This record gives sequence, structure tokens and C-alpha cells, in this order.
Amino acid sequence: MTQKIALTGARIFDGHAYHDDSALLLADGIIAGVVLNDEVPAGFGHILLAGGLLAPVSGVLPTVGAAYVAKAFITVISGGTAILAGTAAASSLFGSVNQLLTYFTTPVIGEAGLLAAAILLLRVLPHGITGKLFRGSL
Repeated sequence: MTQKIALTGARIFDGHAYHDDSALLLADGIIAGVVLNDEVPAGFGHILLAGGLLAPVSGVLPTVGAAYVAKAFITVISGGTAILAGTAAASSLFGSVNQLLTYFTTPVIGEAGLLAAAILLLRVLPHGITGKLFRGSL
């Protein structure tokens, strides 16, 4: 039995152009085509993706979130014991360092500067930005 699915409600990028108000047709997990939402053939089950972007320009891989998880971990650890205030302070600091260095040099230097700032901050303040100020508070 062939499983037929129509993914709708997302912006589809086919490598050349974006398709709005279109459906991605899958037959047994293989792309069968892209058609307008009104032209989905009978027999296809509909899955609404609610405003997503299918196959973004950066690509979809199992490792796509690793860089974000690493930055989030560094930010939370560097924030210290005050959960909200520390995370806000660390994200402001690291975001500013990253964007300023990226603006004036390259994105690679920006990422390296963020890592250097985190190492320096944790070397100078081992308990994080709010380690001594807001011990145990939000």
C-alpha cells in the first residue's frame, strides 16, 4: 500500500524559487511533486505545517541545532546563579561581542571572539556574571 501525504501550509523552497500556497506531495517518503493547495490529488492525506519553511536555505540535517545548543549552554553557564538576570546579561554581552566582531571582520572571527569572551569571563568570574551579586535569586 502506497502512503501518500501532502504537506501544506509551509513555504516551500525547491532550490530555485519559493512556492507559497503550495503543497509538497510525498509518495512513500519520496517527493512526488509540488502543486498548488487547490490541486492536491484525491487520495493524499493532508498535514498542515502552519507557517513553517520546508527545506530552508541552510539545509536540514540532524546536526543543524548543535551550534545553537553550544551557544545556549555557554550563555547559561556564564550567566551565573541568577537564572533570568544572568542569562540576559550574558546573552547581551556575548551577542554584542559576536555582532561587533562580525560587522568589522568576518563571521568566523565573531564566533571566535564569542568563545574567547566566554573563556575570559569564566576565568575572571568562575561563578558567572551574577555569581556573587544575586546568589539564589531569579
